[in-house]
Amino acid sequence: MPRKDFAFIEDPVEQAFEVAASITKFDPKSKCVDNFNDELRVLVSQQRHGQDKQSEMNFVLKQMKQNGVKPNDVTNALLFSRAVHGGDIKDGNILLKKGVAALDQSDLQAFFDKSVRNDNFDGLGHLINYVEANSISTAGWDINKFRPALEFYLNHSFDLQKLLTFTRFYAHSLNCALASHNITADSSVSEKQAVFEATFGKVESLVDMNALFEHLVAKVGNRTLVDPVSRQDPMMALIEFFTQPSVMEVSRFSQQGTTFISNDSMAEYLVNHLTTTNGFDNLASTVIRLNSDDFSSNVLDHLRQLKKMSASRESIRAAY
Repeated sequence: MPRKDFAFIEDPVEQAFEVAASITKFDPKSKCVDNFNDELRVLVSQQRHGQDKQSEMNFVLKQMKQNGVKPNDVTNALLFSRAVHGGDIKDGNILLKKGVAALDQSDLQAFFDKSVRNDNFDGLGHLINYVEANSISTAGWDINKFRPALEFYLNHSFDLQKLLTFTRFYAHSLNCALASHNITADSSVSEKQAVFEATFGKVESLVDMNALFEHLVAKVGNRTLVDPVSRQDPMMALIEFFTQPSVMEVSRFSQQGTTFISNDSMAEYLVNHLTTTNGFDNLASTVIRLNSDDFSSNVLDHLRQLKKMSASRESIRAAY
């Protein structure tokens, strides 16, 4: 019998899918993945609108496995939607880690909101890898929702990895927001101010990035941090973000001084990692990109400190 329960759906595309699925009766013995996807699509849509369809979806998945039907990208995208809207958020973590293709952007944003709310930083780590790898804009995502987590992991139970996950969302979201603006050194002060208000201004009071970066530099020391998926150093990624010409043109309009990082902190981090893989290249490229006497002076200061520390260590070795 055709379904009578799809009238509540407001999205015409979803409604069309439900109508099509209702015409073709679901066959639990089917060997066709599309048949299972059609049934899952109906159930996920109902789940999104407040109906509990977990047991029905479990039955569909059980039949798929029993019939030897392998899920495809469409199946996985529907399962991700299920995890976001009423299912187990950990299932969403697994699918993101796999790098499932073509996930719905509204589901990704809902996953972000749910993960921040539930302290799901494992999922947030997979999510930032996913959106970066697939060039998905997060300009409309509210990273101010990180505020409670930042306060807790900075002031009560320090967690370097979770704070670095936040910095990656911060940089990616602002990069996405800046992409729609064409700011150069020749842009007027009023134009730069307007872009600041539309981008950095929205997160100006979220966290003092200058103080946060300085704190992270001290905590990291000379340790090398590399994300296992993106293969990037999140601290170096933050330096690259803040030294982009477009960012430098607008980020310092902050009246609170919270939307940039200091030359001294950047120099300290780069000198601390001078002997690591790409350490010299990172330092040299930053010096060239900034072309700043102040930054070069900071680098020299930290190199002198490093030389003194090295000489001191040699003296201690000689004494023993």
